Amino acid sequence: MPVLTLTLPVRLGTTPDPDDPAGGELGLRQSAEAVRYTIQAFSSLTSGPLTVTEVTGPHVIVIHSGLPALNPGWQYRTFRTPGSVASGPREFMRVVISE
Repeated sequence: MPVLTLTLPVRLGTTPDPDDPAGGELGLRQSAEAVRYTIQAFSSLTSGPLTVTEVTGPHVIVIHSGLPALNPGWQYRTFRTPGSVASGPREFMRVVISE
């Protein structure tokens, strides 16, 4: 099933933010460097947020294959919107990185 995904490099040690509520955007935190990643998804530029989840398991291996090697201390992480591209043909994703 085709889905919209976003893959980005994040610092090793980045974990789910314990203060992130369920549903909507997904918050991650890298405590050692005080960095917060917020992955957001929308079905339009004026709609509320869609629920973002992280892609894991065998699918992530396929997605990450062929990507450039990262410097030590970094890893790729992939996130997705709910449903398939066919059920939501217009979706947008972005990541906000803050300290």
